[in-house]
Amino acid sequence: MGMVVQVERFVWQLQKDKAMHQLSTQHLQALLDQHLRATLNLYEDQRIVTNQPLTPAEVENAGLVWDFLAKDTQDQLARNDYGRVKLSTDLLLQENSIQLDPSSIEYRRVCRELLKTEARLIHIEQQRTQGKYDQPLESNIVSQTQPAISPTGSVPISTTPSAPLNLSSLVQAYLAEHRNTCWTEKTEAEYTAILTLFIAIVGDLPMVALNAQTILHFRNVVGRLPANMNKLKQYKDKSIETILAMPDLKPMSRTTANKYIIRVSQLLKWAFELDYIHKNFAENKTLPSEKRPDQQRDAFTTEDIQTIFHNDEYRNPIFKGRDREAYQYWLPLMGLFSGARIEELCQLQLADVRQQDGVWILDITDEMIEQKIKSEMSKASTLEDEKKLKTNAAKRIVPIHKTLLEFGFLEFVARQKGRGVSRLFPELSKGRDGYSQIPSKWFGRFLDRRGISDPGKVFHSFRHTVADYFKQHLVPVEIVREIIGHDRSDDVTFGRYGKAYKSHVLKEFIDQLDFGVNLDHLKGKWHELASMRQRTR
Repeated sequence: MGMVVQVERFVWQLQKDKAMHQLSTQHLQALLDQHLRATLNLYEDQRIVTNQPLTPAEVENAGLVWDFLAKDTQDQLARNDYGRVKLSTDLLLQENSIQLDPSSIEYRRVCRELLKTEARLIHIEQQRTQGKYDQPLESNIVSQTQPAISPTGSVPISTTPSAPLNLSSLVQAYLAEHRNTCWTEKTEAEYTAILTLFIAIVGDLPMVALNAQTILHFRNVVGRLPANMNKLKQYKDKSIETILAMPDLKPMSRTTANKYIIRVSQLLKWAFELDYIHKNFAENKTLPSEKRPDQQRDAFTTEDIQTIFHNDEYRNPIFKGRDREAYQYWLPLMGLFSGARIEELCQLQLADVRQQDGVWILDITDEMIEQKIKSEMSKASTLEDEKKLKTNAAKRIVPIHKTLLEFGFLEFVARQKGRGVSRLFPELSKGRDGYSQIPSKWFGRFLDRRGISDPGKVFHSFRHTVADYFKQHLVPVEIVREIIGHDRSDDVTFGRYGKAYKSHVLKEFIDQLDFGVNLDHLKGKWHELASMRQRTR
């Protein structure tokens, strides 16, 4: 995958002959072959240092990257399109005082050889990604023990690079390191798609060719592309240029475009920290927002809350001829009175509902569940995978609001324990996006049916609603951060030296949440729903 030439090593080799004015076919091919071997060795090294076996989904994601690059490169060779490699070619010629007219056959020959070498590399890696090593390397690849042909007879450079050769190898190294640490399957798929698009837009540049203009070009193009290109049929298997030329193209939102830029910035930050590049060129390069930060928060209004909880659909234990699931009753209420993320609520274990200093709390944590429920349940169902939190700051305790206690939340928890399950909502299965995919879609459709059609209003709006309530009621920001689960490290006094607030302190502020909507009609509804489900089973 990627532009095979490592420009810095290429230039070093050519500087051995200062009298050279043109690249001979033999010398150019020998250098390309040598660096192809080095690149393949680098990818093999990355496989060797991988700590854990790849999942089938991870193998599939890697294959998709190679397939995309193979098609893109094949298309460029078929169309004699050398735009992607001109920057590398120009840099090579300029640093070696080789004068070639960009319209000359010699110049185009160098460009085409780079693309052909890339196609060879991609084809080999497509096979190796599937575990196939039975295909021998082409005969024109220089043996590792055979020195590259040099006009001056100089000793060739080492074929073991100390850093990624180009963007594609950098991306592969980045994905390989993070897939074995903190990433979920969804996160890896997202990074793979975004970084593959990054390479498709700017080209598979050598690392030394990366600069601020590269990022500005990417920002300009990605901001004009539609969202979900890989999922929509009308954009499938089409080049970037073709998509941009399509009529009535609806570009992605600036928020989405900025997410792409931020992901690229995280890649380059990692590369900078490992001394692969001298600067993170994508830092602070996001598009200016069309709204103020506080206007971007799509909090629910009082009318929205009234609409959500004051309707027959929410109160009725039967919906569309089927029993309502427990999460359909409890999740909206828990979101409204905690400000927690939907995934944090959906993955809760029964052991996460506990007392601390006499206060009932939700323990939002990624702690392994085996350790937590061992002493609390003697009869548990099969345990699922470990839980995931968005950030380190998300690990926290949230006191349970008095309204939830009045509505029978602890009785619900006791009933679940009596069923011999370990999770609060065992009806939710873990998928690629965690446990919240089904509830999130259900709530979105529920809002649509209730006439709340603003695309910015989703389950996460409960979180903004709670945060806005605290802001308007002058709740200290350090309290809000503790409850919401935002980073507290920038507060030197409290974040670094102060301990976490005690549960009874947070409880006082949680119980202040009152959105001016009477919810007394929901008291006892959980018991009614539970009784209905019991009778129908």
